Amino acid sequence: MKGYKNSIERLCKTLERGGKSMNLGERIEAMFPAEKEIPKSHLLTGPIEQHEFLVNGELRQWSGPMEDVFSPVRIKTPSGLKPRLIGRFPLLTEQESLEALRVFSIRTLVAAKAIDINKAIITKIVRERKSNFLATDFIL
Repeated sequence: MKGYKNSIERLCKTLERGGKSMNLGERIEAMFPAEKEIPKSHLLTGPIEQHEFLVNGELRQWSGPMEDVFSPVRIKTPSGLKPRLIGRFPLLTEQESLEALRVFSIRTLVAAKAIDINKAIITKIVRERKSNFLATDFIL
């Protein structure tokens, strides 16, 4: 926590001075902590790797390409601000993505119809033809 407080104090002092001696890039960089200034309780022990995806209640293993996920908070390094890798998730093909989405969408509609207000919204969308996805009356 001490490192975090130091970063905040440094930022406050910079802002009090109005950052007059710093250019915009330097002022932005002053807002971000170095990794050693981040409390250990807020650091990940390593990137989170997700090698499964969910289809119809079944977790399926993925061995294909993965997509990296970076924190939006940059870390100050000797070479400037850098994004921190926080994990990876399956980069599904169109086929797997559409299958997962289709099952999810059907289940969402079925669950939504159990509540009267949702049923009214879905009925209105279908009857007034305001959706290309909900294009048939059989679901009413």
